[in-house]
Amino acid sequence: ITEEDFQLYVMACLYITIKATVPYRKLTPSCIMEMTGGYFSEDHVEEAELDILTALEWHLHPPTIVEYCHLYIQLFPTGIEAEKMLRYGRSLSPLLLKDTFFIGCPASLCALATILMAAQRYGSTYQEVKYFLNSLQGLVDVQSEDFDSILDRVESLC
Repeated sequence: ITEEDFQLYVMACLYITIKATVPYRKLTPSCIMEMTGGYFSEDHVEEAELDILTALEWHLHPPTIVEYCHLYIQLFPTGIEAEKMLRYGRSLSPLLLKDTFFIGCPASLCALATILMAAQRYGSTYQEVKYFLNSLQGLVDVQSEDFDSILDRVESLC
């Protein structure tokens, strides 16, 4: 591998990392091109990105419990204590990560259980929770035994 290719792949890794971890930040290949002073073209960056993703077989890190909490909060009815619920979700997340029970549990279900516990803690009504769960139909299987056991375990941590 040449020094130029190495530099290109480093820039492509930076590009992939920012896109994967900071979803609200709109980064384009032209931004990377500008960072390199035009040394690499947009096509070079996109080709290197595809090379890296192909080599990784597209196995990038999945969303975390906290990231799912952010998404779920957006689906909750307006008027809820969103910031308090997010703080609660952030505070529970490390507890879940330390508990071996949660190894292999989908982060989406762990986050959902966390948000439901936060909703209970901050006085969300039955109607608000029902509306929220209805908005998840087809996206998350809240009727599964897996979810029930996750919810029970999260509840025991609260």
